[in-house]
Amino acid sequence: MDDKLPPPIKITPNSPDIPNPPNDDDPIFEAKINNPFSKFFSWIKDFLKKQSNITIKIPIIGIIMGLSGLGIGWGTGYNWGFNTALAKLFPNSSPVFHRAVSLEGVIQKSASAQFYLKSEDNLWILKPKSPITPAIIETSVEKQVKVLGNLTKEANAVEVSEIIPLESPQPTLTPLTSLVNSYSSTSSNPSNPPDSELKLPDLFTGLQWVSTQKKVLVFTSGKRRMDVEGFHIESSQLTSFPQDFINYYITELKNKGFKETLNSINPEGITVTYSKDDLFLTFGVKNIYQGKADKKQLAGYVAYLEHN
Repeated sequence: MDDKLPPPIKITPNSPDIPNPPNDDDPIFEAKINNPFSKFFSWIKDFLKKQSNITIKIPIIGIIMGLSGLGIGWGTGYNWGFNTALAKLFPNSSPVFHRAVSLEGVIQKSASAQFYLKSEDNLWILKPKSPITPAIIETSVEKQVKVLGNLTKEANAVEVSEIIPLESPQPTLTPLTSLVNSYSSTSSNPSNPPDSELKLPDLFTGLQWVSTQKKVLVFTSGKRRMDVEGFHIESSQLTSFPQDFINYYITELKNKGFKETLNSINPEGITVTYSKDDLFLTFGVKNIYQGKADKKQLAGYVAYLEHN
């Protein structure tokens, strides 16, 4: 009987057919990490399945923040990269965050009481911002300063928060001989043939011109006013009104095809502006007074010219 029985079954602990014996010991360490974005991506998938004709727009500021955080091409560090990115896209303005700037140059004031900072490569419009007032900026006109402030969405405009005096430069004066050459020179327009070259009249020789200065000037085209850099030249003080000077420029400018865009007469004097294309010439006479109130008397005249 025993010879007909099957051989005994041999059990091996790691046999693929037999599970491992249970282990009742607690694990020494157990960790579980969940993907924090899994639910978000899952929601996006479900949302897109239910929608059609969806256009996803990425704001430009998002691109800037992404690039600045990564430091792609502009350096590392969030703040540095972000400011540099904005400066690359908007070198003379800041339409979003009004980023801070530090600029050096000479403060100038136009005839329309607008303040400017003339730097090496640009002309900045200065806008007072508390505690800076126009009166404070006025004290720094024609002085070398450092301006601290913030750019605005307007191009080349700075909200001034602090003015730091630097060395005061000498006024930017142009030698009279150089002024005569530039004054009578042809405006640069290579597309025009030689016979259509535009020139200012020759400098009036009947007066002694004693002062020249390069500054921001106000001109009018008849439809709009504009502040541009140009030359201001004055004569010595005269005892009689220079009518020949006025007549000379009226005649010369009309003969050259200029049109009158401004004619003003007031107690301070006479101002006349003529223009043609992009060339402007203002001439006039300032009345010089002595004394005050009831004792104020006309003492003389000063002729002047302004052109871009």
